Amino acid sequence: MIITVSKRDGYLVIWPQYFDATRSRKDGRRVSKLNSVPSPSTAEIALISRYVKLSPRLDEKATHPSLPWEKCSRVLLRRPTIKGKRISKQRLLRILGKRLVLWYGKT
Repeated sequence: MIITVSKRDGYLVIWPQYFDATRSRKDGRRVSKLNSVPSPSTAEIALISRYVKLSPRLDEKATHPSLPWEKCSRVLLRRPTIKGKRISKQRLLRILGKRLVLWYGKT
């Protein structure tokens, strides 16, 4: 089952390509090389999301719009808030990227 979401639903779509150190910014990486890891999986991103107290939902049937031939999945997150203010997607990606790098360093 494919889950359709929009910004109005309050979900942020997180693709593993955002954190892939082997990709360039042009190819879809959205965080710096320091906050990225080689070939992250959606399961790892979901695990890190749970660690920072978010409720991730995995959508394993989805394909990235610019790469429809590539098999991948996505993580859906409710937009978090800090002290009543919404966090931007880019700030959330940096937080998740830093935690992902720490997690890779520990294993």
